[in-house]
Amino acid sequence: MALYQSKTITVNKPFEEVYGKVSDLKNLEQFRDRIPKEYTVSFECDTDYVQFRVAPVGDLLLRIVERGADKIRLNIEKLPFKAEICMIIAEQEPLKTSFGIELNADIPIFLKPMIGTKLQDGINTVTEGISRLFDAG
Repeated sequence: MALYQSKTITVNKPFEEVYGKVSDLKNLEQFRDRIPKEYTVSFECDTDYVQFRVAPVGDLLLRIVERGADKIRLNIEKLPFKAEICMIIAEQEPLKTSFGIELNADIPIFLKPMIGTKLQDGINTVTEGISRLFDAG
């Protein structure tokens, strides 16, 4: 398994607000207008899952499989290999929360050089996007 870790960001919101927003994927619907258009094709979300299309991979489905005290674990389905995401949320101060993403993927050795950097860039982009969503409102 290959482990990719995003940059850790700080959100100027209380832990409960950050955890509450990211632990219910249905909240993504309210930010749909801020999601890049290429990821809103076949976009569908509910409390425990989000589905969207990623070129050239196709449709991806992220399903929450665990809600812990300071982390949320999701399986990535519809991939040709096993992968999961762990969102790590921690209170720094009463109005400051840190947030990061870990992606654990069982990438076939021949694919790793082609997609490893894209996966790293992708989780950094998602983390930065989450930061902007909280900063905007």
